Amino acid sequence: KLTGVEGEQRAPGSPSAMGTTSTYDSSNSYYAAHFGIGKEFDAGAKAKLNTYLRYFYSRQTGTDATLNSGEEYNFGDVASSRVRVGATYTHRDSEKSELYAGLACEYEFDGSAGASFQGFDTPSPSLRGASYMLELGYRFAPKGSRLSYDLHLRGWQGKRQGITGGGQINWAF
Repeated sequence: KLTGVEGEQRAPGSPSAMGTTSTYDSSNSYYAAHFGIGKEFDAGAKAKLNTYLRYFYSRQTGTDATLNSGEEYNFGDVASSRVRVGATYTHRDSEKSELYAGLACEYEFDGSAGASFQGFDTPSPSLRGASYMLELGYRFAPKGSRLSYDLHLRGWQGKRQGITGGGQINWAF
C-alpha cells in the first residue's frame, strides 16, 4: 500500500519530514584490532577441537552532519571493547572438505553510541553485556592447495541477536 505525501507516492514508514526525504553526506575514521590465543586438540582420527580466547577493539570517530533540510546532528565517537571465549569442533569428512560447529560466549564491555540534535541529546543505545554464539559451517580446503572456500551461519542470543551468514574464498600465493 502506498500513501500520498504532497503529491509523491511513498511507502508507509519511508523517511520523510514534512513531505521531504532527509539526506546527509558525512565521513569519519574507523579502526579496529583483534588479538587472540588458542589451542587445538585432537578429537579423533578425523576431528579436532579448537579452543580460543579473543579480544576485539574498534573505534569510529564522531562527525557532524547537516540534513538537506538544514537540521544539524552531531554523532559522537563509538567505541567497542569485547572479549570472546569459545570452542570449535571440526570434522574432516574427506581429504578436501570439513564440517565445523562452534559455541562461544562474548562479553561487551563498552559498545555505546551517542548523538545530539540541535544541542539536545538523543537516546543512546548500548550493547554492554553478554551474547552467545552458535556457528555452523562447511570448508572446502584440499591439503596443499592454494584455494579454499568457506560457507557459514552464525546465530546470536543475548545483547546481540540474530542470524548472520557468509561465504569466503581464499587464495594463498
